[in-house]
Amino acid sequence: IGKNIRHIEEATLNDVKAFFAKHYAPQNAILSIAGNIDLQDSKRLVNKWFGKINGGDPYKRNLTKERLQTQKRVKILDRKVPQNAIYKAWHIPGRSDDDYYAGKLLSDILGHGLSSRLHENLVHKERLFTQIGAGLNQTLDPGLFIINGMISEGVDFEKAEKARSEER
Repeated sequence: IGKNIRHIEEATLNDVKAFFAKHYAPQNAILSIAGNIDLQDSKRLVNKWFGKINGGDPYKRNLTKERLQTQKRVKILDRKVPQNAIYKAWHIPGRSDDDYYAGKLLSDILGHGLSSRLHENLVHKERLFTQIGAGLNQTLDPGLFIINGMISEGVDFEKAEKARSEER
């Protein structure tokens, strides 16, 4: 409900109730406790106040899986913008997969912060980009490892992309 206005206009009372029951139920809730607390006392109080609440039906995600990609795909957009940019993306596993953490470490080394390899070499030393970084989706579902950079004025796209792809 709500992706476009038609969904709301055509929703029945049963649609709204089903949406509420699915998304606004205890099985989707998160309880956070912070501060100078006693762990055992906190557990006792959580159980006292929330322990008897029925969690509801388990939430089952049914996400469409993307087909396996076997070759590189490129899309070039030519627009009147103040600065050219490069975006590169690779598929990665979700957070619950052991291989996810290798990608997380790589994204931090390559592109997290001013001391990252991409920033130090391509922004600070070579001045090919005004900014560049790397990061990844931090979801339980498979996601993307993304490198994005804003190319410096007067720098040829191919030169910037070659330097970016050679960075280790």
